[in-house]
Amino acid sequence: MSGTVYYLTKYGSTEDYARWLAGDVGFELKSIQKGPKIGLENVVVIGSCLRVGKVTAAGWIRKNWHALKGKKVVFFSVGASKIGTPDREDMIARSLPKEIIDGMKVFHLPGRIDHAKLGWFMSRMFKSFAKYEKDDNERRRAIEGYDDVKRENLGPLVTYIKGL
Repeated sequence: MSGTVYYLTKYGSTEDYARWLAGDVGFELKSIQKGPKIGLENVVVIGSCLRVGKVTAAGWIRKNWHALKGKKVVFFSVGASKIGTPDREDMIARSLPKEIIDGMKVFHLPGRIDHAKLGWFMSRMFKSFAKYEKDDNERRRAIEGYDDVKRENLGPLVTYIKGL
């Protein structure tokens, strides 16, 4: 089985997961920022950060969907929104057509908030939205920052890919 992990990152979380995943499953690794073309691989894994309510790699995915259609496509999202809430599914649904979503196996991975890397505007935005968080622990995490990017989070994704 041949495969490639394509990824688009803003602050490094998605790239961390993509590098670990490519190593764990023996796939090639390519940054979407460099404008790669889809190759002859049977499995395509796409990693994208979720930012300001959108899938950042959505444009690249739509542009390349014609080349992806006959392949096994696995997608993973990385973001600050809590796993298990409808937020991530909603972001994906707003960013990609149903045909594309239905053609991918989707996984959600936890991210990190590092206020020093975010820059003033994004840091301020997270801290402002934290005021509306009902859970005290989640509010504190958004204000102080956190790092939930861990290699072990890839377990279900690695298992799925190795089972293809």
